Amino acid sequence: MEWFFGDYMHAWLYGDAESKRRRDAESRHGCDESAGSKSNRAGFKGYYHSADIGKEGDFYTAVSVSRFFGASIARYVLDMLERDELTLPLYVVEIGAHEGRLISDIYEFLGALSEGVVEHCEFVIIEPLASMRARQLANISAKGHKIRVAERLKDVVSGGKIASANDVCACGAGGAANASIFFVSNELFDAFACELVRGDKVAFVRRESVGESIGVRESKSTPESSAESKNVFQAKSSAESARDTIIWRTIDEIEKIEALNKVDSALATKKAESKVLDSGILGYSTLASSISDPSALDSIISDSVTTRAQTASQKAREILDFARAHSIDEGEIPLGWRDFVDEICAFASQFLAWRFLSFDYGDFGARGRLTLRGYSRHQALDFGDISENLGALFGKVDLTYDVDFRLLCALFEARGAKAILQGRLDALLIDFGITELLESYRQYADSRSYAYEARRALSLIGGSLGERFVGICFGSK
Repeated sequence: MEWFFGDYMHAWLYGDAESKRRRDAESRHGCDESAGSKSNRAGFKGYYHSADIGKEGDFYTAVSVSRFFGASIARYVLDMLERDELTLPLYVVEIGAHEGRLISDIYEFLGALSEGVVEHCEFVIIEPLASMRARQLANISAKGHKIRVAERLKDVVSGGKIASANDVCACGAGGAANASIFFVSNELFDAFACELVRGDKVAFVRRESVGESIGVRESKSTPESSAESKNVFQAKSSAESARDTIIWRTIDEIEKIEALNKVDSALATKKAESKVLDSGILGYSTLASSISDPSALDSIISDSVTTRAQTASQKAREILDFARAHSIDEGEIPLGWRDFVDEICAFASQFLAWRFLSFDYGDFGARGRLTLRGYSRHQALDFGDISENLGALFGKVDLTYDVDFRLLCALFEARGAKAILQGRLDALLIDFGITELLESYRQYADSRSYAYEARRALSLIGGSLGERFVGICFGSK
């Protein structure tokens, strides 16, 4: 069996076998599974359902290093309000908030650094993963902050199915047409599943032997569906072990596989009828094949109809066309960025003004090589480590890659937005006023507290994090 690498990665990070089984049961029987059935059939959940971030976790971010990261962003928001780049009332929306620490820090420092601003702001987290929404709500409730947690972008204004930790202060926004919106994200774009290309070849993952079979469902590739994986990898017990291997295919090879599936469908069906697995990648269902030619490719990728009405070769061509359009010969191809940026820009256009501030590891321009890597207990795993141990590492470590900010700019600019500012984290935080904030804190904090906070905050601008971390802000004007 084979899958596009991007679909395999999406399940690695976001898969939820239990949710799939529950939805399937409701669809078949019109009711939920019993509690006993659920507990007995607990399945795989992707890495981000329980990601451990921070000093004791797999990796740390600017948010976990210092709360003055959020303080600096709060001051930047106030500066934009003073320059009329944003106006009150204002929606402050974080996407990919993990436990909600960043938006909580922004909330607290906006209140500490201004008067009458927080009362005219509405704070919202967008989080598609139910498990993470529960963690965010618990943290927000403990702090008493008035921050909503929503599953979908459309719920920011309309309400919809929103879980609220506290009674939210009515900021009198009166809808998008009378308000501005400020989006913020930290290490969001490197968490999108990506395809891999190398010249004219696209990466697939082949699962050899019986081992684990994989149940997959379809889903749209949008920012709101990033939590509910396109593919749900559902482990099933087997005496045999499976080996997952990355292989590279040209479009010609893929088309030959598709042709094999049509040459003698009766023969293929007869030989594979006992091995048909309920699986597919974006609808590209596969047969565990035992065709007569032992040298033939191990998997037959069929022309299953999908919501995108694509065959595997069509999707591969889309991936390679995208790579060529953005001068990427070898590297990661995050097709999901395109849908995400389209949705953000379309949604933001309803507001009087908008800004989208994001931070991530990366550079301006593709590196000309694969940067895909994993993190476990602060140990980096390079592409070789990952590719040699796919099955053992699947869903257990973070999987990420460098963000190409040049590509990100191109996608936003294609929707009429423009980059308002961009730069390395250390330079941006200084521009945002982190040193002045520390000096203000020094005036009322005891020496021990100040030393602690200063040491952590200064590590954002004096170490490797500040040098390799990039920030960029897009806007409407």
